[in-house]
Amino acid sequence: MIIQIQRPITQLPLLSRTLRKYTTSASSAPPILQISNATFYRHHPSSTLSTPTTNPPLFPNLTLSIPSTPTDRYWAIVGRSSTGKTTLLETIGGKHIAIPATAKSYPFLEAIGKTPESAIKRVGFDGEQDVIRGGRGAYLSARYESRREGGDWTVEAYLRGQTEMNPFEDSTKKVDEKLLLLVILEMKLEGLLDLSVTDLSNGQNRRMRIAKALLEQPEVLLLDEPFAGLDPGSVKVFGELFGEMARRQNPRVVLALRTQDEVPTWVTDVIYLKGNCEVDLPWRGRKVHPMYFGNPSEKIMKDYLAHKQAVSSEGMVISRKEGLTVDRYPFDTTKPSIGEALVEMDGAVISYGTRTVLGNWSHKINGQRRKGLYWTLRRGERWGVFGPNGSGKTTLVSLICSDHPKTYSLPIKLFGRSRSASPGNPGLSIFEIQSRIGHSSPEIHHHIPKSLTIRQVLENAWADTPRGIPKLDENAEKRIYAFLQWFRRFLAPQGLGKDVLHSLVWADTTLFGGLSFGAQKLVLFLRALIKSPDIVILDEAFSSMDDHLRNRCLAFLTWGERQQWIFKRPLRPSVRALEGQVVFEGLTDRQALVVISHVKEEVPECVREWICLPDAETGGAARVGRFDGPIEEDGRWEEIWGMRLPFGVDSIESK
Repeated sequence: MIIQIQRPITQLPLLSRTLRKYTTSASSAPPILQISNATFYRHHPSSTLSTPTTNPPLFPNLTLSIPSTPTDRYWAIVGRSSTGKTTLLETIGGKHIAIPATAKSYPFLEAIGKTPESAIKRVGFDGEQDVIRGGRGAYLSARYESRREGGDWTVEAYLRGQTEMNPFEDSTKKVDEKLLLLVILEMKLEGLLDLSVTDLSNGQNRRMRIAKALLEQPEVLLLDEPFAGLDPGSVKVFGELFGEMARRQNPRVVLALRTQDEVPTWVTDVIYLKGNCEVDLPWRGRKVHPMYFGNPSEKIMKDYLAHKQAVSSEGMVISRKEGLTVDRYPFDTTKPSIGEALVEMDGAVISYGTRTVLGNWSHKINGQRRKGLYWTLRRGERWGVFGPNGSGKTTLVSLICSDHPKTYSLPIKLFGRSRSASPGNPGLSIFEIQSRIGHSSPEIHHHIPKSLTIRQVLENAWADTPRGIPKLDENAEKRIYAFLQWFRRFLAPQGLGKDVLHSLVWADTTLFGGLSFGAQKLVLFLRALIKSPDIVILDEAFSSMDDHLRNRCLAFLTWGERQQWIFKRPLRPSVRALEGQVVFEGLTDRQALVVISHVKEEVPECVREWICLPDAETGGAARVGRFDGPIEEDGRWEEIWGMRLPFGVDSIESK
């Protein structure tokens, strides 16, 4: 049953008036959470599972309190990848063992008869909790030559908890209809209720997941990297939405942010994390009291911006004297050597019912007005694909990879051939297409088994499916060895001796699922490059990486093993280059690159061509352009996003 929205949101009471069934105005009410000088562990220190390596102390001598009464202080946790942001959120939510045990308590929750598990909800956006995209593993993928599975439910069914394949009548969860309606309106989901969850954009998916958490009426909502993967406009919208929720204290909101994220202006208190789950102020370079609370908002923001600038510029400088960009790509205004077409789209349109998600525009082609996306990708080209969440970027990638079933019927050629067979044309198999494409994306991340080791994930680049048997030869083995050696310090467990680190035995025992999310992103980035495919697709490939690792990956994309890592010094050959042992030389002119990102710093400087897709609901035309230099130059990012009108470029029709 689809909910009927009969009244505009302005005529309905605010969500905050009905969400909480228990309220108190007493200033003496106990806090929701009280942590007093506690140190946390994943296992009890006396357990047989506890060793200094597997069970290090977490947040030593931590003191933290979340009040139950109204307050004008709002928190954010900021840190690089692997510094412990998620672990701290888990600690707030009741996970991990406190020593001494009495140092952590939830007095307010005990008073109202709630447990931390029911009253404190964490919503993560790093793939760990992503049970939405594809439901029970459904994936719009012709790789398995299958249709969507039965678990591909609608937004309303998901909100109602009706996600079982064959639920018993008495097992169906009952939902407070009034609360459901209010949450739907609050999160602006009224127009999406009958859509499949697999058809949602990144931003829509997040709104739905937050709505699901709100339906459980939590006292505290923990949002783990909520801005990762969002376009600039959506970041602003979500930031304001979270601020309104925080000010209402319904629920209380705690954000965990990356160093590259802008801290919303409503945040008053920032907790900085350094490595090994320790609270610190890394921008000051010294230890301080565990909690950085009670400072004026202006000072917080000034300190944070100084910290962010120091981190983002660590070892990375633009050297026009050397002719290099931030990621060590040469300043080059000449057009690269362009080869034959690898992908040709002549009027691609993707619709679900009456809703068009890609190609919802028309323009003149040979004097005639035609609808759809007309776009060609050639060898040697470096394309950036941009646009707001929901504009069809992921759909475009699914057409390139032939993951989308409509690739069969649309006017699309891949590697000069149609996907469908015809007289004289046997058509393309999905296995041939996938063998010529290297792909890192949230969808790939979701489907790589977490039980594979690091080495197995890299070997998987030569397999037909995520669990397929790779077909390895001597060249593949050399590349795997070279890639693991080059990034060993970012992938190997901490505390290994030099001999063990270089032996790479850790790559055969360290599970992909046991890595930090940033390290998982690194492995998938390497998997996309490792066999030098005809097309490399990097879809949000660097989100959740800290700035230092991201810049090293971008340099590796350009130089491979040819140049050393010491960025503050003049560019010089690496030891492997001097010894003639380079296996991977970086991206070549024989390859095409497609990059999708909402963050300028995550776009490789080699990108020259770009297309900005419009919001699918507007019907506006896509805009395309080409730069004669790096994207970092002043004003170019604004041109791409239409923040200023570039000379001679207004839409795809002009090309």
